[in-house]
Amino acid sequence: MARGQRAIHYHAFAAAPLVIMASILDFNSKKLKLLVEFTYHSILNPQDIEKRTGVKQEAVKDHNLAWLNVYLRREPNSEMSSFLNSKGALFYTKLGGELAIQNPLEKIKNSLPK
Repeated sequence: MARGQRAIHYHAFAAAPLVIMASILDFNSKKLKLLVEFTYHSILNPQDIEKRTGVKQEAVKDHNLAWLNVYLRREPNSEMSSFLNSKGALFYTKLGGELAIQNPLEKIKNSLPK
């Protein structure tokens, strides 16, 4: 939250590698789910995080949300899927390119806890 106008960016930036690692290690975490949901809802409704930071938030660039593809393979969510599909193909080189394509190391058979 201390990142001011970029607080949402930093939440998305932090969630990305955690989601990737969780998918590879087959790790389930309620805290990760909370981080993803908070970040997603903050992107849609930045007013909540703006109240906490006291600063208007910069919009998050679409490619910074590519990690949601990986998360949604483990935790299907129609609302998040629709949102992500509306963005088109999201290519993010820092995370390996096209994350809509499943990484062979990903474990998707188990779902994150509710």
